Amino acid sequence: MASITKYRLNFQDIEDNAWSVLFQEDAWGGAITDFTPGANPCHIRWDSTDKQQVIVGSMCDVQMVYESGVDSLYTEESQTIKVKVLKGAVTKWVGFLSPGQYYKHFNQGKYYVTLTASDGLGELKEQKFRDGSDDPYFYQETESVVISNILAKTGHTLYVFDMVDVFESSYNTAATDSVFLQTYIYQEMFWDEVIDESQDCYTVLEAILKKYGARIYHWNEIWRIYRINSVSLSSIRYRSFLSGVYQSNGTIASPSAALSSLSMQYVYTDAELSKMRSVGSTEITAAPQMRDNILKNGVFDDFTWTGGSPYYWTDSGTPPSYNNTADALAITIGSNEATGQPANYISCSQFLPRVKSLRLTFNYRAVYTGSPSHARVVIVLIYAGLYYTTAGTWSADAYPTSTGWEYDLIADSKASMASFEELVLEPDSPYGATTGGWGPAGTLEVRLYQFRNETSPGVTTNYVQFRHIFLDVEFDNTTLE
Repeated sequence: MASITKYRLNFQDIEDNAWSVLFQEDAWGGAITDFTPGANPCHIRWDSTDKQQVIVGSMCDVQMVYESGVDSLYTEESQTIKVKVLKGAVTKWVGFLSPGQYYKHFNQGKYYVTLTASDGLGELKEQKFRDGSDDPYFYQETESVVISNILAKTGHTLYVFDMVDVFESSYNTAATDSVFLQTYIYQEMFWDEVIDESQDCYTVLEAILKKYGARIYHWNEIWRIYRINSVSLSSIRYRSFLSGVYQSNGTIASPSAALSSLSMQYVYTDAELSKMRSVGSTEITAAPQMRDNILKNGVFDDFTWTGGSPYYWTDSGTPPSYNNTADALAITIGSNEATGQPANYISCSQFLPRVKSLRLTFNYRAVYTGSPSHARVVIVLIYAGLYYTTAGTWSADAYPTSTGWEYDLIADSKASMASFEELVLEPDSPYGATTGGWGPAGTLEVRLYQFRNETSPGVTTNYVQFRHIFLDVEFDNTTLE
């Protein structure tokens, strides 16, 4: 029977992507009930303790504010309530609520409840390698059919991506050819005729994949099988199957880039994807009712370079000279303006919901190679259209006064700094104490402007190097009380 959505959880992430967690039951005909998401509504993890682990099952913790109707999601039966995680309209993960996996976080006022769902790979240890009539499997069969029969016991009918590009010398090796379709297995070998005892499905699946050095996991509503030692390849071929029947083929891009973009095409050991409500992939460091840090080392700490430019940082069109350096986590800001207010900059921004306070920590070093030039950078913060400089106050003007700019320096050095130092900014709320902090939501932008020395604008070899820029935010949960 078709699974119909009975309960739903909607939330936005840091990049303004819409996510949904659906709870579905067979033949439900009523209205959909919406639940209130918790601070960490969705946390998917792929657990494994061995780097060579063949079967990597996944779990999904769903956190919501406890309210009427939540108790009905508690189940003592497996494969009863289906859980789907969607990004927009695309299903990213699917599983079933695990029996007994239910706990509450009690505190004053409202509290959170967390339910856990599983993709079913781990439960294969409890499933015997027998058919629907509880008879042992007999005769010779392709590994593709055997794998599909085993995966069907998870309760899901999903596509299987075969990325195992290893063939016997006598096999066909075209893009449409699969080793699993060309390799046959005697199914009786997993059955003890004397005592009529069959091995469990987990053991059988592991035995098939292990000889190829392969691993299986679930993501994007697909069972993915790939060779562990193939992750260094620039691309890898796949064949897709449904119920053991070939469907299509194609190519998947670099495995090393897959995890960094959270596409999860390849899962390493202990991988996880944690989506926070309106704040992206971050870390809870306090109980949900406590007023404490909810963000640690946000996107301002990422200087990943792609195509010759930093991944998160953008420029104003004619920016200061900036580039990455020998230090893999450093960005260097070169010379720009000789006098007055610099017109151009590089910037980075992050959406912040319900902020009580924030702190920015700049790990920097000034490099001085010319004379009599300075290595000098001005930092400007913008929140919801209001401007702030390191020695100034919040202003609605497009730029702070030029006088303030002369003193708002992260570095003003006539000698190179031997080591990196830290500058900590803890700006007051642009809304003031009377309005309860930084407001319900807004985008914080950090801009870096570069000065040259006023008397020697031709000297371009002085610069300021940033190794890290940390963002810590104090998050307000008072709406739950």
